[in-house]
Amino acid sequence: MDLKQLQNDLVTLRRIERLLKLSIFTEKDVMRLLSLAEMGIPRAEYLYGVYAFSYLKNTDLTNQWFSKCKSHANGYYLLKIAMFYLTKGNQ
Repeated sequence: MDLKQLQNDLVTLRRIERLLKLSIFTEKDVMRLLSLAEMGIPRAEYLYGVYAFSYLKNTDLTNQWFSKCKSHANGYYLLKIAMFYLTKGNQ
């Protein structure tokens, strides 16, 4: 993967993250997020886990994507996952 593609993926993930927070995403956005998550991008894996919890109400799918993220993410996403479970995971 070249630098330009990485930059495009980052811009896409930032855009989708904003859309998820505002609940104004499209099916195309979700499919792109899933595609990036399947490529093993930790940020996408984390965001898809959040999507699965918040919109699909599927905790098994959330745990699956968070586990993938945890297996190779840096400390930032490990902390985000922990905070997610401490706040939203108890609802």
